[in-house]
Amino acid sequence: MPLYSGLDLNGFNGSAMRPDCAIAFVLPAASGSRYSDPGAGSRGCGNGSHRAMIGRGIFNQRLVAVFFLGWLLLGFPMLAAFDRPVFVFGIPLLYAYVLCAWALLIVLLALIVERRR
Repeated sequence: MPLYSGLDLNGFNGSAMRPDCAIAFVLPAASGSRYSDPGAGSRGCGNGSHRAMIGRGIFNQRLVAVFFLGWLLLGFPMLAAFDRPVFVFGIPLLYAYVLCAWALLIVLLALIVERRR
């Protein structure tokens, strides 16, 4: 008996992913082919969860992109570029930049999360 017998590790509700199932994600579905509806009973590769899995993938990719944007905006080279003795509305330029970059990241995360709903 496998250690993870009840755990769905690949997103297909316990069904093993066949190698030909990956073609459904890469190639456009031909009319009448068994890949046109992956959730069509035993003929397809799963139970129709492919669209949900693709949606989760795009969602996760956007979150990773925002993470790397934050890493870029709040990383040393960008902070060093804004570390000048200049004031914007009485606030040091570095503090204003960090505040604006942080606000931008929060807005982007809110848009991504709310768009998913």
